[in-house]
Amino acid sequence: MLGTALILCRSGLRSGAFAGLLWGLAILMRVETGIVALGLALGVLLVTEVRADLLREKTRLLVIGGFASLVFMVERVAQARLIGSDIRSERAATQASGALDELGDRALGAYVSTVGLISTDSNVVALMVGGAFVGVLLVLGAVIEGARLEPRLVRGFALVAGVVVLLRVSDPAFVPGAFAAAPVATVGIYAMRSRAVPHKLRVLSIGALVALPVTWAVQWRGSQAPQWGGRYVLLSTTLLAICGLSLVRLRGRTLAGHVVLAATVAIGSMGLYWHVERTRAMGAAVEELLEVACEDVFISTAEYLLREGGAFDEIRAGVRSDDCQLLSTGLVGLDEALETASRSGAMRASVLFAGAVDDPSSVLDMSRIRSRDVVSLNGLAFTVFVVELG
Repeated sequence: MLGTALILCRSGLRSGAFAGLLWGLAILMRVETGIVALGLALGVLLVTEVRADLLREKTRLLVIGGFASLVFMVERVAQARLIGSDIRSERAATQASGALDELGDRALGAYVSTVGLISTDSNVVALMVGGAFVGVLLVLGAVIEGARLEPRLVRGFALVAGVVVLLRVSDPAFVPGAFAAAPVATVGIYAMRSRAVPHKLRVLSIGALVALPVTWAVQWRGSQAPQWGGRYVLLSTTLLAICGLSLVRLRGRTLAGHVVLAATVAIGSMGLYWHVERTRAMGAAVEELLEVACEDVFISTAEYLLREGGAFDEIRAGVRSDDCQLLSTGLVGLDEALETASRSGAMRASVLFAGAVDDPSSVLDMSRIRSRDVVSLNGLAFTVFVVELG
């Protein structure tokens, strides 16, 4: 965000160098940032006034690109020296190559991460409610931008949005969709063509929107429901929210504007409260699990359960919880996880399964099982087997 502001709002080679470094570091942290950068470049080309301003400083543009490239060069050299391979590029290439795989799953993931209001990717009614809610927000956004609509219809849409928000915040949980979690971002879509906002905000809106379908095509499939606000499209959502806030402010006090801002504050406040409570609950859950069966290594086949408690996808020296090494895997990777734990010197491992499991013979050697416990966390059952290694 700061890099974008420096490029669009400042001049000079020093600010250009700093902007290039910021963008390079941002792209290293999240590859999706690079997609947004390309979208913003297209936005600059399409908005004549901004394009003319930037092209007057061709040297500065070269400095921006050069310093961003410098970050990538340093990172590649560091990976080659320390690891021996370019893991980041290989991973990004793998994701890009699978952009057209499982199009149905990708379409569902895009829908959930964009308009999902309730944490599900299988409940059709809940998915439709999320889509309808964002549809109402788009109508209110159009009214804010200047579309003419009968006042009684505006009041009706505002009432629907208010009721949906009240019902949603009454039951704190994940809001997986970007536009559902940040309603004001829907208004930002109209900044792309609005003459009321500054030209530079039009660039932000265009860049954010162009990046969305590309990100949907290459984002990880699955696990879109248990997230907040579309984690892979976070930068696009933030840029659109900035544009939306600007458009609401420029249009003055309107019922549609008040409703959209109130919805944004209400859902955001609910998310802040719920994340604090959930973090505490997850910490208590991990402690309770470790009290049940804390062996040398605690392996969770419920892939995401222990990650918030410090679990990793591999054995790492020094990463421990009390006397247990925490390891997160799936059923497919359980054999490898047990072998890795054994090579690390562990004598026993606690292996956790979701649900009440009586016969784990398909994934565990029954002769090595020393005990079995079933625990309940927040009404959900989990089974823990203690397994002899070696």
